[in-house]
Amino acid sequence: MSLGDYNHYRHGHHPFTWGYASRPSDSKTLAALPEAIAEVEDAIHSGKLLSPFEAMALAGGEAREKETLYSIALKISQRRELDLDVLLTALSQRFSGYA
Repeated sequence: MSLGDYNHYRHGHHPFTWGYASRPSDSKTLAALPEAIAEVEDAIHSGKLLSPFEAMALAGGEAREKETLYSIALKISQRRELDLDVLLTALSQRFSGYA
């Protein structure tokens, strides 16, 4: 099997982190979901949440003061030592317009 034939999703790898994705039932991560949802909602209400397309279009100056679902999930997962993949998946499902 060549490297190009390797299906990262099928084998449990996430293409951005190259780590193994935990099961969706990761209780420690799901317990932090309300905190993440609150941060996303605050960013939406203050006009600071960008979609990935908006973030790529700005990619500097003004974008540095704004958030994306990924940046919020990354910040919380690092602060609380959580599974980034599980948290980002849950946020993406809830806030699909910003995923």
